[in-house]
Amino acid sequence: MAPWLRVGLTIAAMLVTTVGSVVANWIRPPSGLRRRHAVLIVSVLGIIASILSVPGAVGAIQGKAGLTAQVRQYLNKMLRAPDGSAYYITSDGTRQAILNDLIVNCLKVRRGIGDPVELSTSEIDSYPGSGRTAFCPYSRGMNFITESGSNGYIYLVDPNGVKHHAGGYCVEHPDYPDTPPQFALYTVPTGELAGDILGADWFPNPAACQALPLPN
Repeated sequence: MAPWLRVGLTIAAMLVTTVGSVVANWIRPPSGLRRRHAVLIVSVLGIIASILSVPGAVGAIQGKAGLTAQVRQYLNKMLRAPDGSAYYITSDGTRQAILNDLIVNCLKVRRGIGDPVELSTSEIDSYPGSGRTAFCPYSRGMNFITESGSNGYIYLVDPNGVKHHAGGYCVEHPDYPDTPPQFALYTVPTGELAGDILGADWFPNPAACQALPLPN
């Protein structure tokens, strides 16, 4: 917690305690309804003071709103460290390593987030890792993808960045111009799928093909 925020919370806790004491004195001697209302006020103020005095409690209450202004300004942006490595900062403030410049360019175009912002290594490291790498967000309905020069190696790619070795197609000729877009085969540069997590193999059948995402 920032020092200025800790000082402010300490002062707030002191004020709450002081107000509680004033109210407590106000109810002496006790007098029926007046005393019951005052006791309730003192109890509530005591709870607030306790919360303010617990380290981290305010941060837990703030949640995402508690992110600093610097953290918030780079959400859904790309950052580049002095050594040339690049990272994508997700909407929840975690970082994902970008494995190559093909994915950098894809994120720049498909997410419309511009070039990576250059920051120091320590500033980038202040964002916790998300546990996965950044991936190229293809348009909905771009399901079957092959990388150029892969000799026909095909993936079924989920919108959440998981790729599956595809054991076949939903149509006989996925490269024909009149093929429905959700069954068509799309070719991307070699390395653009590097950030996708490898999932279980996928094999076509009527139900699986029917369940594929459709274009927007």
